[in-house]
Amino acid sequence: MLFNYINWRIHPFTISHLKIALAGLLAWVSVYYLPVYPRAYVDLAYRAPLMVLVYGMVIYLSGVLPEANAQLRSRLRVLLQG
Repeated sequence: MLFNYINWRIHPFTISHLKIALAGLLAWVSVYYLPVYPRAYVDLAYRAPLMVLVYGMVIYLSGVLPEANAQLRSRLRVLLQG
């Protein structure tokens, strides 16, 4: 990949890829420092949803996936109207 960029000035990544990677890192760090419960199902019940929530919010707020943002907005509009 570095060879391609040096010789031909092309690379397969965009700034959106960096935003997605940073969102994943932020989500992982958000649950890394939480205490680990000895029972796996209790640990899974509170850490996994928190990680998904943080990741989803960062992805939504960064606007990396415009199609997903539009679909979520339309579903929220329907949910709030009736």
